[in-house]
Order: sequence, then C-alpha cells, then structure tokens
Amino acid sequence: MANWNDDRLDKRDEEVKAGFVRLEGQINAHRQETNERFAEMRSEMREGFDRLERQIIANRREMLGGVLAIVVALIGVLGAGLA
Repeated sequence: MANWNDDRLDKRDEEVKAGFVRLEGQINAHRQETNERFAEMRSEMREGFDRLERQIIANRREMLGGVLAIVVALIGVLGAGLA
C-alpha cells in the first residue's frame, strides 16, 4: 500500500480542487449554451405564434365575409319570395 504523507495528500487535494474548478467551468459553459438555445427557441416560437395569430385573424375575417354574403343572399331570396 502506498505511503500517504502530508505532501502527497496536499498534492492530491490540489488536483481534486483543480478538477472541481474545471468541472464548474464546464457546467457554466453548458448552462450558458442551454440558456442561449432556449432564448433562440422562445424567439422562434414567438414568431410562429405571431404568424399563427395573423392567420387566424385573416381566416376569421374571411369567414365573417362569407357569413355576411350568405345572410345578404338569404335576405334577397326571402325578399324576392315575399314580393
């Protein structure tokens, strides 16, 4: 079994600490990358929802125009039938 003296323990302690510093740096880098990707995704989703909302509004207008045309046609038919 290896003889563990204070110098070896101190060296190992420094290596472990350095490893944690590297690990913390990697975690922070991944966290930053994840946050950036989520920001991009939120932006893309916002753009998609805005397009969808505009399309729904356009469809609603078209449907309202169609309903109004049908109502006018029915009024015309009923008016012609009563005359």
